[in-house]
Amino acid sequence: MLAAGLTDAIPAAGRTAADAIGRQWELLGCATDRPRPGCDVTVNFDVQVLRNQPPAVVFAQLLFGFELMRADPRWAGLNMVQPEDGPYSLRDYRLHMRMIRYLRSVYPEGRVTLHAGELAPGLVPPEHLRFHVRSAVGVAGADRIGHGADLRWERDPEGLLRRIKRRGVCLEINLTSNRQILGLKGRAHPIRDYARAGVRVTLSTDDEGVSRTNLTSQYVQAARRHGFGYRALKRFARDGLRCAFLDPAEKRAALADQARRFRRFEARFPGRRAR
Repeated sequence: MLAAGLTDAIPAAGRTAADAIGRQWELLGCATDRPRPGCDVTVNFDVQVLRNQPPAVVFAQLLFGFELMRADPRWAGLNMVQPEDGPYSLRDYRLHMRMIRYLRSVYPEGRVTLHAGELAPGLVPPEHLRFHVRSAVGVAGADRIGHGADLRWERDPEGLLRRIKRRGVCLEINLTSNRQILGLKGRAHPIRDYARAGVRVTLSTDDEGVSRTNLTSQYVQAARRHGFGYRALKRFARDGLRCAFLDPAEKRAALADQARRFRRFEARFPGRRAR
């Protein structure tokens, strides 16, 4: 595939990233004397691999993704998208995890975040609720897991939680999306299971445009519907940066800046004890 010119598309992908960031700067007025707050947000990209495709197509996209991450640091990670319950997605799930494991042995610097376990009873045959997160962690070696909503139906969920924590895998929790697509809400959602197990949890929208939501709403739901207090919400925010695909220096700078922002915010409420 490489000899046939697969990597010839890398310059076009680079232009796509540059055009997106340029448009962002234009809309936010970042080059003017009145830039909007979003101008100081670091933006990188995940390569999206379409999982509900024939195996050769999926492998070609995965291979291209790892080559793109190696060539252009703006492409910080790789993810598999399209419904996890699609025909090819279900049939070839184990094969996809093995593909990623192989490519990670060739491209060890490549970082992977996988949508896994975006499933619930009635959506797929019961056997597919038992191994998707486990395979994403144990076979593909994902750095982060998006959703992980089927935790309670996975084989040996307590053992899986211990394995996730031991490997330092981060969970991207999508409360609005899981409620809309899977019908999981309140105590039916596993967010508290992950948090109690000491797994690094971050909050994510999944897709702001599709779900018509934003990140603030996810924090509000975590507090109001799942009972998390300020300290837990603060930990979610910190883990969002600790799990970010940034180089070490960028990560240290981002965490230091976040800590300063927390101190300024908390100084507005002297004498209050965070719960």
